Amino acid sequence: MSQRKCEPVRPTMIREHYDLVVVGATTAGISAAEEARRRGLATALLDPQPLAFAHEIRWTELHRRIGSLTEALACDDSLAPLRREAVRTIWRAITAEDGFRSNADAEYPCFTGAAKFVSPSRVDLASGQQIHAGAFIIATGAEPRRPSRFDFSWPAVRTSHSILRDPSPPLSVVILGADWLGCEWASLCASAGSEVVLVDRRTRLLRALDADVRIAVQTGLHEMGVVIVLDEELVAVTEGPHGECHVELSSGREEIADRLLVLAGKTGNTRDLGLEELAVDLDPLGHVLIDDCFQSSVEGILAIGSVADPMGLAASGRTQAHMALDAVLGRPTDRWMSAPWILRSSLEVGMCGLTEEACTMLEIPVVVGRAETAQSDGGTPHFCKIVVGRADGRILGGQIVGPGASDAIHLASDAVERNVCLGDCIQLGTAAGTAVELYWQGLQSASGQLRSAGDRSHMRSRDGSSAVKSVGGREPSAVEDLRWR
Repeated sequence: MSQRKCEPVRPTMIREHYDLVVVGATTAGISAAEEARRRGLATALLDPQPLAFAHEIRWTELHRRIGSLTEALACDDSLAPLRREAVRTIWRAITAEDGFRSNADAEYPCFTGAAKFVSPSRVDLASGQQIHAGAFIIATGAEPRRPSRFDFSWPAVRTSHSILRDPSPPLSVVILGADWLGCEWASLCASAGSEVVLVDRRTRLLRALDADVRIAVQTGLHEMGVVIVLDEELVAVTEGPHGECHVELSSGREEIADRLLVLAGKTGNTRDLGLEELAVDLDPLGHVLIDDCFQSSVEGILAIGSVADPMGLAASGRTQAHMALDAVLGRPTDRWMSAPWILRSSLEVGMCGLTEEACTMLEIPVVVGRAETAQSDGGTPHFCKIVVGRADGRILGGQIVGPGASDAIHLASDAVERNVCLGDCIQLGTAAGTAVELYWQGLQSASGQLRSAGDRSHMRSRDGSSAVKSVGGREPSAVEDLRWR
């Protein structure tokens, strides 16, 4: 695993003041510390809850490895049995690891043990040492919520953390909660050969996506064997004669499975950090409230990862780390809008910027480019959708489904961030990789629609800000709300 266990700090590395201190050795935290060091900042990493962070790192690593495996073997359906066995092998390897690699080669000091903020520029360690910094990034992650109606002492009832205690994937599982995290786990378990039922009380899957993209995702899950049950309420969970779960739904439907995976949101790991005493604003579940540049309500204290992001997606922490460091260095951008959301598992999904539906609500005239391929046997579709401003030809958003989507979406994200003109993107040409090629085809599709409208001015770059910033007098926060609806 790329994440490492903190070793004792080398004496030559110890200092009293740092440019940046990262609190939390999660995936996002380690990414921030490594990137800060690479940018030349005097950096330290505090690891106040090593055991709690281990679950999040295992989860991130599990999805990363399985996503890479699926992308490598996606083109040949005859390899499906091999993929299933490989996924189960990865699961067994990840859950068997009880530690992380040595941090002895790290170029920044790491401290373990309890830490508490005394001021916006100082943290005191349990050892009595005082750590001063110009800025702090909190990346302590989050813990799954455990609603009282469920008996989590029963081995068959699991959270997204406790299920990783199982030495192998379940033979069958009912997943309660069908948003991004639920779809990520449904895809993972199905790829391991598990029988999966995905249940949600809402009527739509992945509400942040456009309807046609949701259909592509739902089709992909169906092709993997996932049964999706929407608009259903949980009535009761009872134990069967062999320890299995009997799940009763409001329609009278009953599902029986080896495991019940409860995804009821997360609570931020902010307790005992002393943030309340500094008047750092938290939501009722302990997440740090941040602005568009990951800045908390107290200057100099930022937050990234699931401690600040209720979605808590495995593949988003590294991107947020880079964005937060831009803010620390005084180079904040509009990347809050371009930052990609990524579902990286056996079924990859990526999105960034505005959707077509959001543009309609904001009254932004757009054209939409689409590209789609399907496997010869009717398997999981590969789908790309690019949203382009009709007025200036700038890319406003993108959504990609299929192998390689988690990488290709960064092309769209970069274009949204830099207000890139459609013509400039097309000049980049096509590159190897199914998802990247689909992205290029989506750009060509959008370009064709703009040409048919008789306006070619969009095909060259021009100065000025994105139309998103000024349409209808809307504030950026209103646009952000649409992404969360």
